[in-house]
Amino acid sequence: MDFQTEDAVADVIAGAEDELVDDIVSFGRDHGARAREDHALFVDAFRNGRIPGLEPAG
Repeated sequence: MDFQTEDAVADVIAGAEDELVDDIVSFGRDHGARAREDHALFVDAFRNGRIPGLEPAG
C-alpha cells in the first residue's frame, strides 16, 4: 500500500493544530454534558418505573 493514513492526517491538519485541539476539546465537553444529561434521564426513568421490564431495587 503506497498510502499512509498518518501522513494524510498530518497534511490536512498542518498549520491548523490549534483549531483541531479546540474542536476535539469542544466535542469532548459536549459529549460529557450529553452523557450526564442522558444518565440523569435514565436514572429518573428507572427510579420512576418508566422502563418496561425493569424495576428499581429495594
